[in-house]
Order: sequence, then C-alpha cells, then structure tokens
Amino acid sequence: MNFNKLVMTLTHEQERYQGIVDLCGHTLSDFLQAYLSQSEQLPSCLKLFTNQHRVAGILIQKLPAEIDDDDDWHRIELLTQTITAQEMLNLSVAEIITRLYHQEDVRIYEQKPVTFKCSCSRDRIDNVLETMGRDSMLDLLEEKGVVNVDCEFCNLSYQYKQAEIDKLFINHIADEPGSIQ
Repeated sequence: MNFNKLVMTLTHEQERYQGIVDLCGHTLSDFLQAYLSQSEQLPSCLKLFTNQHRVAGILIQKLPAEIDDDDDWHRIELLTQTITAQEMLNLSVAEIITRLYHQEDVRIYEQKPVTFKCSCSRDRIDNVLETMGRDSMLDLLEEKGVVNVDCEFCNLSYQYKQAEIDKLFINHIADEPGSIQ
C-alpha cells in the first residue's frame, strides 16, 4: 500500500481543524514542516530527535507581523538548525533557548503537558444523530440492524440499537401531530 498524504487534525478550544497535504521529504519532521508551510502557510522550522528513551523537538514559526524582516527570520532559522540531538535530548528548555538565542529577546512561557484528549461523548453523538432526524435514523436502523458511530480521532465506537434510537427521539414523538400525550 502506498501512502502519500499526511492528514493532520488539530483541536483548539473544542474547534477542530484538519489539513491534508502531500508527503514531502523522508522523515516525520519533513512531513510536518511541509504541512505547516502548506496548510498553515507560515514559514516554519521543525527539528525532531529521538533515542531509546526520549523524543524531543523544537518548532519555530514566522508569525505574521511579528518578524517583518526576512533577515531576522533567516537568522533565527539558522540558529535553530544548529541544535544537536545530544543537546535537544539532554538539556532543559531554558538551556536550549539560552544556547540558541542568547542574543535575542526571548520569552519562555509556562510549560503545559502534552495530553491526548478527544472531545467526543455519547451526548455529542446523540446530538448529531438527532439532527439527522427520526425517520433517517429508523431507515438506517432497518437497513443495518444497528447504528454504529465511530470516532476517527480516538477510535471509540458508539452503538445504537432500537431502544437507544427510541430514547433519542422520545421527546420528539410527543411533539408530532396526532400523538397522544
């Protein structure tokens, strides 16, 4: 099988953004840097390193209106390229920043742990299925015997049988013309 696309899904404050770009280069670092350049359309420099125990990386981006001078960006990019695997994997963030950019005006923000969080939930899936309408859900249920909804972000699977579908639309049935209340 030949994979030649990179699909990136980013979540920020409950909003999801997805970009699909061609794979360019030979390493994950190359692929991600190409994604950043094509999808975000921001000049970026990304370096990733790994050993048997750790993975570390550095990402810099030229933000709009932050660095007006291309010479400044080029200098920062060249400085970033000088980091070695040994340094990246063994030095603290402060030591790396100091080593690379000691002549620059640098701010170090509070660190936040990298975590995996998916925003899917049974309630959110219920809301989506309700928007499809009762008749559509009953047709799907009749065709498939069960309605499965899979989250492609976290791989959770939500299954809806007749009882779950009925429960979703119980309030809507009472609102239908001709229903007995």
